[in-house]
Formats: sequence, C-alpha cells, structure tokens
Amino acid sequence: MKNYLNILDIPDEILFLIFQKLNTVELLSSLEDVNQRFHRLTFDPLLIRDLNMTTITNINSFCVDKIRYL
Repeated sequence: MKNYLNILDIPDEILFLIFQKLNTVELLSSLEDVNQRFHRLTFDPLLIRDLNMTTITNINSFCVDKIRYL
C-alpha cells in the first residue's frame, strides 16, 4: 500500500515558507478561493506587507478589493 502526501497535510508554517517563494500576485489569484485555510495563509500580513502593485500594468480587481492596507 502506498502512502500519499496531500498538500493539506503540510503544516501552515511550511506552506507559508513555500508561498513566500512564489510571486505574490499569482499566489493571491491562484489560492485565495481554494479553501479557508489557503485564503487565510495567502492574505497573511507578513506575506503581503511588501506587495508593490504600482508596477503591475494590469491589476485584477480581486487584488484591489481584497488586499488590506497596513
């Protein structure tokens, strides 16, 4: 019998480290609606605090509506 690891089995701390290595805007658009856990992690202030959207020419409306300014 094979054991498979599901991404949902990974601790939040490890997922957060992985998310920090990804492009933040792509991360927000890809994971925000997966489930509540991913939503909470992707909108963590530590992850988005340095998000600079002024250089992005095509800002999706989801970003403007959902990012909390610190």
